[in-house]
Amino acid sequence: MRRIRIAGGLVALALALTAAVAPSATATSGPAPDKAATAATGERHCAVEVTTGVTECFDTFRESIEHATAGRVTDARLSATTGTVDGTTTAKLNGGPSTAAEFVIGIQYYWQDYNRHPDGTLHTPAYTLTHSGPVTCTSPTSDVDYRSAPLLNDTGHTVDWNNNIRSFQSGFNNCLQRMWDFSNCTGPLIGYSAASPDLTGGRDRAECVEWS
Repeated sequence: MRRIRIAGGLVALALALTAAVAPSATATSGPAPDKAATAATGERHCAVEVTTGVTECFDTFRESIEHATAGRVTDARLSATTGTVDGTTTAKLNGGPSTAAEFVIGIQYYWQDYNRHPDGTLHTPAYTLTHSGPVTCTSPTSDVDYRSAPLLNDTGHTVDWNNNIRSFQSGFNNCLQRMWDFSNCTGPLIGYSAASPDLTGGRDRAECVEWS
């Protein structure tokens, strides 16, 4: 099941800046004590086109990636052991032609360790939020290629992703990801990175995500 919508509260910008946004405050908000085991009903895997804010949510991760790649990758899989995108899927995400319509730039996970318990079993529910854009990222990290702030908030179909990310996977299509505490992209949580299995002190705090 899918639902197409324009994320009216989402400010998602594709930027070509000559300098990165400088932090102007130290992160001060605190992580939630813990999360509810069931935060919402309905679709659990959403895809956001960062430059337009158009969002679509799905019952399966595979469907969300198919949408995020404009139909190019139709058999995406998460590793049964690590929870991250498996090697075959990563190769397909990174292997698109330069003329491809959409490129995955990052995947957010609701729980730490990519939605996996320490014993390897899957958290229930296991929400993901995939971001995509129309071009690959540029090499220098002195600029910002994409920004999503505030994050998706649709509790009828997924969760409010603001202050609800505990791990992420990026590194796709030459993109690295960084995160900020506040929706005005201040209060640094983590610098440009390809992935983080656990944001630890930054758990459930991000309201702004950027890629370069």
